[in-house]
Parts: sequence; C-alpha cells; structure tokens
Amino acid sequence: MPLFITLLVLLSFNLLGEGFNVMLPRVTNTIIGCSIAWIAVNYIWPDWKFRQLPKVLQQTLNSNCRYLAAILFQYHQGRNNSVDYRIARRDAHINDAELVSVLSDMLARIKTNNISPEKIFRLLCLNHSMLGYISALGAHREQLNNQTILSILDSTIAYIESALNFALLNNQAVKELDDPLIQRFQTIQLGENNKEQLIVEQLLLLINLLPEITSLIVFINQQEPD
Repeated sequence: MPLFITLLVLLSFNLLGEGFNVMLPRVTNTIIGCSIAWIAVNYIWPDWKFRQLPKVLQQTLNSNCRYLAAILFQYHQGRNNSVDYRIARRDAHINDAELVSVLSDMLARIKTNNISPEKIFRLLCLNHSMLGYISALGAHREQLNNQTILSILDSTIAYIESALNFALLNNQAVKELDDPLIQRFQTIQLGENNKEQLIVEQLLLLINLLPEITSLIVFINQQEPD
C-alpha cells in the first residue's frame, strides 16, 4: 500500500513538473516507514495472531455447531438449500479458513508463542475432521422418519454445544455427559438401512473428537496472555 501511495504522489507532482524534486525524499521516507512497520510487526508485536487464537477458535467451533444444527433441522423437515442453511455452511468454512490462517502464522513464528507445533497441527486436524464429519451429514440430509435416530441427533447436537461452550474447563464433566449418550447409541437397531448407519457413524466420530478438542481449548485459554 505505501508503494502505491508513493507512486500516486510522484505521478501527481510530475504533472506539476516537480516529480524529480520530491522523488528522493518521498522514496526515502517510504523505505524508512516500511522498515519501521516490518520491525514492529516482527519484533515488537510478534504475537498478535496468538492473542487472536482463543477468539477465532471459539468462533470456528460455534459456526460448526450452527452448521450442524442447520443440517439437523433438515433431517426433521426435509432437504432444502435455504438461505439460513447456506449462510451456516459458508460461515463454517470461512471461519475454518481463518483458523488455518492464524495457526499457519503461529507456526511461522513458533518462538513467539507458548504452543508447540504438535498441538497446533493437532488442533488444525481436529477442526478439519469435525467440519468434514458435519459436511458428510450435510451431503446426505434428507427427512428421516426414524424417531430414534432423530432423537439421537437432537441429543448429539445438544451434547456437542454443551461440551464446547459450558464444559470446556472441566473435562471430567464432558466425560460424564458422554457416557449416557454412548449407551444410547449402543441400543440402536439399524437393520439394513445404510443411510441411518452412515448417520450414526458420523455422529460417533464427532463425539469421539470432543474430549481432545476441549482439552486443547483449555490449554490454549490457559496460555492466553493477560
């Protein structure tokens, strides 16, 4: 941006016949300003992305929950590409991309934050996996008549939202909340319905991700600078 502004200024003065008079001081000032900005970003405030991580992570997980809820609604009411559904899907992918950007920047500046590369990569993989499982449910969204499956869907979205928003600081609470839900899955009689089997498998995969995700969120919140 400073480069383009400098070019604009030089062209403007050139129209007045004074381009060469202002070129050297203007270019010098631009170089000095860019150097100061580069030093500030890299050495004075190098952890600004790290400070954003808890907020970006929470936004990403919340948008995943909204996307899952929009899909759940269509399992009850029938498939459609309503504006609300498309907005929920778009927000989930946009926030996922923003999280990738933050984590990639942190990896490039690994010495300026307290989170190891292993945890950063694992968090990235977990969120991609969560969004992938939700998208798989979205690809097969059709109205279901099996009330048992619908009840399990309702319970699962409630569990996921509770685990991410209310039980983040108490992993034992997440585990205790998980046990009755897993027992309900074990009692489902699916028969030969492949679609219902896929839905149950994706829900179980989502549930199995949550303990590790919540553990990482707790760790990240503990590392957040005051």
